[in-house]
Amino acid sequence: MAVLIAQCSNGNTQEKFQTFSSEYKINQSQDGLLEVNLIASINKINLGNKQAYALNYNGQIPGPRLEAKPGDTIRINFTNKL
Repeated sequence: MAVLIAQCSNGNTQEKFQTFSSEYKINQSQDGLLEVNLIASINKINLGNKQAYALNYNGQIPGPRLEAKPGDTIRINFTNKL
């Protein structure tokens, strides 16, 4: 199963950026339920000696990994900070 979340914007050009986390998190289902909070945002990243802005989930690049078993319920609490 694949989940695709498209980029959305409210048109606000005010820049609110933070440095992203390189810590990789794995979320696994427990007792038949996988519930996660997923926050879409833009963060500043370092690319060599330059800085760029990147879309990310939960301040991570790549975003958190979600692992569920067949038959599990998946609940995603989504917050859009784009």
